Amino acid sequence: MIILDTHIWLWWVNENIDLIGQVRNDLIRSADIVAVSAISCFEVAWLDAHGRIELPCSRTIWFEKALEGSGWMPILVSEDLFETFIVSGFA
Repeated sequence: MIILDTHIWLWWVNENIDLIGQVRNDLIRSADIVAVSAISCFEVAWLDAHGRIELPCSRTIWFEKALEGSGWMPILVSEDLFETFIVSGFA
């Protein structure tokens, strides 16, 4: 299992392989499980909501790609907490 920190996760999902580097890319690809922490989900949602990063698509679609469609396993405190920050955008 590999647990990615936020910036590596962003680079990976956004396919910025040049920023990750080939060695890290190979390690991630060869891992049996790739996970991210709940705080990384929070951080990406917060950064996007406050204009600190620009995701290449809507936040909801980005998280679907990053978590559901890719086989990634988020380590979550609770599903309700995840939905509050990702879907509602800190409303």
